[in-house]
Amino acid sequence: MQRHAQVLRELLRLSLKSTSQVHEHDDGSLVIVLFVDRWEWLIPLVTSYGPDVTVTEPPELRAAITAQLRHALAAYESSEAEGPAPPDGLPHDDSRLRSTHGRHPGA
Repeated sequence: MQRHAQVLRELLRLSLKSTSQVHEHDDGSLVIVLFVDRWEWLIPLVTSYGPDVTVTEPPELRAAITAQLRHALAAYESSEAEGPAPPDGLPHDDSRLRSTHGRHPGA
């Protein structure tokens, strides 16, 4: 399944205000118009979708998201230079699965 399709379905399940507008286009894109008093809470939500979601306006929100993504990229770039090389492949146990369920390895 394409990530784009997953994101689209997830966005369509959002609880939106009655003033919000959702426009689905023939090319598969989706435009959601939100009317909010404060947009700061949208920064982590939008950035969590990576390149699958783009803010077109207001310019202040778009600039804040751009700054957040640049900050994250800078953190990864600086840690690459300072930290150890990543391991080859993934571990062959289920520690990643346990961590996603909030349990500690060995629990």
